[in-house]
Amino acid sequence: MSYMRVAFALILLVFAAGCLNGNPTNSTPPQTNSSSTVIETTTTTSTSIDVSSFTNASSCESVPGKRDRDTCYENFGIESNDSALCEKVMDRIKKGVCFWSVGKATTNPLLCDRIESAYEKDRCYEDLGALMKSPQICDMIQNDDGKDRCYLTTAIENSDPATCRRIKQEATTENCFFAVSLLRKDPNLCDMLIDNATKTSCMFNISIMTLDATLCQKLGVTAQDSCLLEVGGRTGNYTICDILSNESLKNRCLNDAAVAGKNVGTCDKITDPWLIDTCYQTIGLALNNSSICDSIKYPPKKRYCYEQTGEPEKAKRT
Repeated sequence: MSYMRVAFALILLVFAAGCLNGNPTNSTPPQTNSSSTVIETTTTTSTSIDVSSFTNASSCESVPGKRDRDTCYENFGIESNDSALCEKVMDRIKKGVCFWSVGKATTNPLLCDRIESAYEKDRCYEDLGALMKSPQICDMIQNDDGKDRCYLTTAIENSDPATCRRIKQEATTENCFFAVSLLRKDPNLCDMLIDNATKTSCMFNISIMTLDATLCQKLGVTAQDSCLLEVGGRTGNYTICDILSNESLKNRCLNDAAVAGKNVGTCDKITDPWLIDTCYQTIGLALNNSSICDSIKYPPKKRYCYEQTGEPEKAKRT
């Protein structure tokens, strides 16, 4: 479960970045803006001019037709990252795409303000805010949803809880604090969460990530047991197992701790005979040490252990 929660935080990061990092041309009606676009010289003939044959933007002035001339300036503006060429584009959509593209390429958010469409202008600021990891750029966004998305992305990119506090939507704020808490491995940030289940999940994940049993003990009984079982098993520290609430869980924890540390002495602390044998067998096979197999009580397990550790004669006598 803990891995799924951590994965969720990472997926959240990728999702937010993906939303804000789109191609400007995708949000506008289909445009003819590739450098290899063929432009018709007139509306009444099929004669065409290949824009790629032009060596510089000054050639665009000789292109007949407002639409095709705009496409020429747009192409050269984007290719050369020259906002002055974007200014020569008459069509507001093409001009917006040009300013957006050049602004992104040159990390210049001031170009976003030269976009006429309020929606496209906000998208431009979102894109630049995420790219430059700047909540100050997010401040320029007028739409609250877009502004919150921008804050979320920059907060995660910068592992900055202060930016999470700028978010208006409660659910997005929760996601932000949850993700930043895990990134910083800071259990204190979990206290900023409102939902109790999310707060528990936050603390649980950080306990596992830091292998800190004392954090596990701040959880409710069920979550605490799962947390201690995981930490005890991973660290090989059998003393953690004593904190668990029942004998069955303690035995599982001791087995996991013994196997993690390849310590047969920890196997001896298990009270379940079957699990003791399993513990000996697992470590014996891991170390390829047939002498460990000697401690196994159940004949089939002992026989298998001998067979797998290169003692066929002992296996026959078992």
